[in-house]
Amino acid sequence: CAYPCPAGSYGNTTDLQTAEECLRTKCPRGHHCHEASVAPTACPSGTYLPTKGGEGIADCTPCTPGYVAANPGSSLCTPCLAGTHQANASATSCDACAPGKAVGFDGSPACYECAAGSFAPTGSLDVCEPCAAGTYSASPGASACTNCPSGGYCPDAAAASALVYQECPTGSYNPSTGSSSSEDCVLCAA
Repeated sequence: CAYPCPAGSYGNTTDLQTAEECLRTKCPRGHHCHEASVAPTACPSGTYLPTKGGEGIADCTPCTPGYVAANPGSSLCTPCLAGTHQANASATSCDACAPGKAVGFDGSPACYECAAGSFAPTGSLDVCEPCAAGTYSASPGASACTNCPSGGYCPDAAAASALVYQECPTGSYNPSTGSSSSEDCVLCAA
């Protein structure tokens, strides 16, 4: 008479005589085996099972936000890398940070807006870049910095407002935008 394997193990041969024959084939990590299993069943993508001997799908644990399991049968969840995030549990992939946002550590459930004076031009950045001298970003979440207007210059890097703007000295002007130095000012014709 065939003996059914207990939950958490499997047997792919017929006429097993004892439970011990099944226990030598414990269900592997990332899989579960119900009673009388002849083969392991993989945990679904987005879940994991770190130990051997899973008895049913309820033993498969959803990945927490910031972590993913892309493939079925995972024994662990992988953290989203810096510059990416995942807000949902049971996810199978990470999302790039949107322009104007970044995240500098692995396993993040969210990206964070760049502070005024900095920017992130594209997704998947791990840090916001400071605005260069001659530019500024007045609002958080900038995807680009704004050039200082013509007529003067903005000497400070990482400027958070146009208040750093300085007019050219009397008797000179600057026809260009994005200037960072008084040396960009040109003497007026006499």
